[in-house]
Amino acid sequence: MKKIMISFREGGENGGPYNSHKRIMESKLKEKYNFVPLNVKKGRLGLINPSLTWSIIRQIKTEKPDIIHYTGLELIGFHISLACKIINFKNTVLAIHGSSLESTSYSQSKFKINILKILEKLTISFSSKIYCVSEYVNSWPALNSLEKNYGVIYNIVNNSNENNSLLSKNSKQSEEISVISTGRVEVEKGFQDLEKIIKESNSIHGIKFYIIGDGNYLEIMKRNLDEEIKKGKVEFLGYMKDVNPFLAFGDVFIMPSHHETFCMSLAEARSYNMILLGSKIGGIPEIIEDGVNGHTYDVGDWKSYVSFLESVTENKSLYNSWKSKVLKVEHEKFHTNDILYKLNDLYDSFFKLENKKRK
Repeated sequence: MKKIMISFREGGENGGPYNSHKRIMESKLKEKYNFVPLNVKKGRLGLINPSLTWSIIRQIKTEKPDIIHYTGLELIGFHISLACKIINFKNTVLAIHGSSLESTSYSQSKFKINILKILEKLTISFSSKIYCVSEYVNSWPALNSLEKNYGVIYNIVNNSNENNSLLSKNSKQSEEISVISTGRVEVEKGFQDLEKIIKESNSIHGIKFYIIGDGNYLEIMKRNLDEEIKKGKVEFLGYMKDVNPFLAFGDVFIMPSHHETFCMSLAEARSYNMILLGSKIGGIPEIIEDGVNGHTYDVGDWKSYVSFLESVTENKSLYNSWKSKVLKVEHEKFHTNDILYKLNDLYDSFFKLENKKRK
């Protein structure tokens, strides 16, 4: 059985790359491949990190994998690709989830931006094969013409339950509309805009917000929404390993993000036939079909979110019309079997090449 080493960033349990890789390891591909983790310790990565490089090299030498599958383009991708380059390990797959240069959380100097550009180019150069987690990422000029680019392989969504669309929301005890948001509670994920949406929804009756997750903006958000918490308008549920029970009975999912290359949270909410509201940015329009299963709005346009929530709350027939529309939305794009087929094909390409060389 071929061994595939797959990367995990310590403390990254809330993120798409971590969960996507975890689901690959737990998928039916484990019947064909022996998956082992490549652990990247928590902490500041830095541009130069000899101890991290050595830690990665040591793990690779211990496990002796046939393929190393890791995430990028951020610094984590550079450090793993550098370690592989140093020991001349060639069978590498880089899953491009995003770029440090796109993150709104960076307040970078021009010098640092130029350095990051160089490191990201090196990461791509050092990698044997790459793939992108959305059409948006795949459209980047630096990637779309590369021969080594396999194309788009979406993150695995709700691997444990392919038939989430069959789950009924009829057992809800309340007529109240539940608005849910999950993920890292950070400024770049738009939670400061969600805060405004919740405050402006005070006058809307029959609606309640549920925030699931943790992050650097969580405590600030709680303080700013103290009055709404006391009124029962919003409830903070903290980090949860399994958010599926809440998604199964939610009505609207909201993600006013400022930066998103895919958005696992929205994709999972889509599989539960929720009405989706999100930013018109990155890979989000690949998940939200505007006017079909929800709406996308310009970044920072929190007033449009409030307007939509007010309309579906006050007009029951409009709400029912939306619910009937989302029930008809097709989910083939994110079907687990298709994603696993592409991954298997990508892994197999290394072994086919090896067999050709032997002949």
